[in-house]
Amino acid sequence: MDEWRGYFKPQSIIDFDLSTIPPGSTITSATLTLYHNPLSVNASAIHQSLTSSNAAVLSRITTDWDENIVTWDTQPSTTNSNEILLAESTSPTEDYMIDVSQLVQDIIDNPSTSFGFMIQLQNETNYASLVFASSDNSDPSNHPKLEVTYTSTATISELNPSNKELVKIVDLLGRNTFFHSNIPLIYVYSDGSTEKVMKIE
Repeated sequence: MDEWRGYFKPQSIIDFDLSTIPPGSTITSATLTLYHNPLSVNASAIHQSLTSSNAAVLSRITTDWDENIVTWDTQPSTTNSNEILLAESTSPTEDYMIDVSQLVQDIIDNPSTSFGFMIQLQNETNYASLVFASSDNSDPSNHPKLEVTYTSTATISELNPSNKELVKIVDLLGRNTFFHSNIPLIYVYSDGSTEKVMKIE
């Protein structure tokens, strides 16, 4: 389940279910994609930087929260460890693709103190905003997306950086399959190496 949970402008919180990634896994890549929301009733449905830059920061949430009751006064705490600075938008409808590999690694390494991400403007002023679609958006293609590639030392050999080709995709039972989102799969390469991949949507 993925949710972009806005609770008080200009901050929003988001969480993804990463429970299928085995503890101790090494995150080789993780990309968070946030799509501009053309249906927003706020900020004229565009990114704005009328009074100041809308550059933002993405950080890891360290305390639990409930989307149904969270408010400004009860917002969860965050850590600035490995936080990511997001540049000011370059267009009013820009989509953001963010490398969150280290943050996802922190989540896997510290599950008891990891509850998603918070995004907030670096300079919180009126008429400065970023407008992204949530998982409630009527257009599923605009839902936030987290793509994670990882290796598990318990079952997956280390990746070989040499040139290689994908030979087949198998599920965790070893059956040949095709790509599916939200399901851990094993990619088998021509050099004999394997890689566990899961695209979360």
